[in-house]
Amino acid sequence: MVADYITETNNHVIYRVTPEFCGNDLLAKGVLIEAYSIEDRGEGICFNVYCFNAQPGITIDYATGESRLYDESQTDNFQNATTSELPNIELNEIIQENQTDDNEEPADAKISIVILIVLVIIILSKANKK
Repeated sequence: MVADYITETNNHVIYRVTPEFCGNDLLAKGVLIEAYSIEDRGEGICFNVYCFNAQPGITIDYATGESRLYDESQTDNFQNATTSELPNIELNEIIQENQTDDNEEPADAKISIVILIVLVIIILSKANKK
């Protein structure tokens, strides 16, 4: 979706993925994925999605990093992440941090754009190999 938008419009997108760890866990409970298109102020791309690090039928021990097939006969302290555990990050904070009064892009946006371009190049090169 984001790569297609960039290819079709030649616009820039701020893109951030933030893993969410609890305490000293070795594995993240999930990741917060955020994106916002710059030139059209979010008209083309604007999302804030939480992706749980979970798999049906698999028990994950986030503290140790171990996983195994779920066994209903065993009692397990495994707890699913709940919405109350989600990081409190607002997309509006990203937008406000990266907006300026004039048309000049802020420094953070320029760095994000460079990182995004590198990611897009990697994704497109892998897609072309298939």
